[in-house]
Amino acid sequence: MTIAVFVNGIKMLMAQLCSSSTASPNSGTVDAIRSLGSQLVAIELWLQTSVAPSLTSYTVFHIVGDLVALIDFLGQDQVYVVGHDWGVLMAWYLCLFRPDKVKGLVALSVNFMPRNPSMKVVDSIRDHFGDDYYICRFQEPGAAEEDFALTGTATIMKIFLLELGAGSTLDWGTSESSY
Repeated sequence: MTIAVFVNGIKMLMAQLCSSSTASPNSGTVDAIRSLGSQLVAIELWLQTSVAPSLTSYTVFHIVGDLVALIDFLGQDQVYVVGHDWGVLMAWYLCLFRPDKVKGLVALSVNFMPRNPSMKVVDSIRDHFGDDYYICRFQEPGAAEEDFALTGTATIMKIFLLELGAGSTLDWGTSESSY
């Protein structure tokens, strides 16, 4: 069941996947969590149904604060956290800033990368991965959208829905790809 919860002045989407009192899907992991008397919820950090008051409300400190508010909303002192992709970065920072709220962490796809205080994060990513890396592509408002328009909606949706496999490439701004 998906519900909207209000924390820190924003509305977040949360799906309750199981609780100690509900029947669980056919999953050993979910059954194990349920057997401990725990609930399993999934949150969507980026598709919130409301927007924070300003861009400055999207710092790591604010997002960790939102996660802590959600943990408190759920009535939990501590939680196990599973994070994937961009969400794992926020999970790492939750563990770093609020270890009192975390029993354990499962980090999928992204290892912890401490920030270099002498360099902006995007500049560090650009130095490591280059200008075409997806995070770098979204820094100039409208640039990625222009590339998407040139590439075509159908091609972009195929890439997003089918995912690029190993060795696949996309020539941004054209319809040429090898997926």
